Amino acid sequence: MEMVTGAGSIRISDADLCAMCKSSPSEENCAMCPFNSDESPPAFDDRSDAKGPEPECVTTGVMPDGTRLVFSGLERTGGIITYDISNPSVPVYQDFLNVRNWKTAAEDSTTFADTYYNLNDGPESLVFISADDSPIGTPLLAAATPLAGRLSMYRIRRGAPRETDGSCSSTATCPYIAAEQGGTGEAIVGSVCDIADDSKLADFGCAADEELPSTVYRLRWLARPRPHRRS
Repeated sequence: MEMVTGAGSIRISDADLCAMCKSSPSEENCAMCPFNSDESPPAFDDRSDAKGPEPECVTTGVMPDGTRLVFSGLERTGGIITYDISNPSVPVYQDFLNVRNWKTAAEDSTTFADTYYNLNDGPESLVFISADDSPIGTPLLAAATPLAGRLSMYRIRRGAPRETDGSCSSTATCPYIAAEQGGTGEAIVGSVCDIADDSKLADFGCAADEELPSTVYRLRWLARPRPHRRS
């Protein structure tokens, strides 16, 4: 099962949890597929008879080059979808990022059962921050996720198209959770130099940034590890 976006499709989670369900549909093969699920571990397709992923919030913002983007937060399945609406009659898909842990491993129901490990499921409010108002010189998106008790910041920047939706199949494979807390920590911001706009690098004493592919506008979750005591 892939998420159809109108401009192709992307795999759900780092482990492509819906691959078996798509190739050979059965109750067993689809059990851990997060398609239209708002639970962790997933409950396959449990939202289709309700409101689906339930887009809860929407906002727009204008990038420095004049591109107008729209962002929609999905309360139930989690994630934020980005479209280019510079021409409102022909919206162009840009990105879908779901900072969520589906917790499909056995230890996710024991060692990592605390809701802290669910991450940012269920954004209910979005606020766009322009490059002029951003402390790092690049547009930001603030997302409030009450269920997770978080206010998350996302950097908006051009980059290569995403191959997966960014969600984690388990805590052990999750780049948004620090290694000392059971994840890999690979997506955690280590320094402001990693996220600041080129125009601000000198202000922070940073070296020049590496040039990246710039096909679409995409989000990057901005967070640093915080102390947490497992329950």
